[in-house]
Amino acid sequence: MQNNEFQSGVFQWLSTGAAALIQTLPSGSGICRLVNVPADKYSIAYVSTKPGSFKMSGDKGNWYTQNFKIAAAEVHQSGECVYEVSRLSQDTPVANMHRLPQPFLDAIYEDRDLPLVSYDKSHIVLSGLGQFLSTNAVSGAYFPSRREDGGCLVINPSGVSIDTLYTGVQPPPNALLDSL
Repeated sequence: MQNNEFQSGVFQWLSTGAAALIQTLPSGSGICRLVNVPADKYSIAYVSTKPGSFKMSGDKGNWYTQNFKIAAAEVHQSGECVYEVSRLSQDTPVANMHRLPQPFLDAIYEDRDLPLVSYDKSHIVLSGLGQFLSTNAVSGAYFPSRREDGGCLVINPSGVSIDTLYTGVQPPPNALLDSL
């Protein structure tokens, strides 16, 4: 599906269905992040404005996953990285893209082989949410991973309370991951 056709269709659907995407992730939900920086450059407080990872350039937010298998598939590591495990400290409303009609999900998925910074269809959905949801209706978006079973949560941790449980250059202990 071409981007202009996709935009027309998804905006038409969002004009009446955007509220159906809202889902609240409960406080205590576990999230993981693989940060592609050396340990000496890492900061828990860092908020990215880089494009990609289902986020438009200039948007403030970090992306998290359900597990590090998804994170490794979505982030092509370039050298040293930092593993981060956290929990949401508050109920967090997000736009769950899994709730989009299947033709739109299929079109987003078809872009899986594009370079990591090519998330045009995801960005179209995000811009539509900005038009069709009230301000502050959601704190982020949850997209299906294009490369692995599961999803990617994009939130701005400066606006969503998160408790960081682990950071390190080695994967966290399995016991910690199992507790999520």
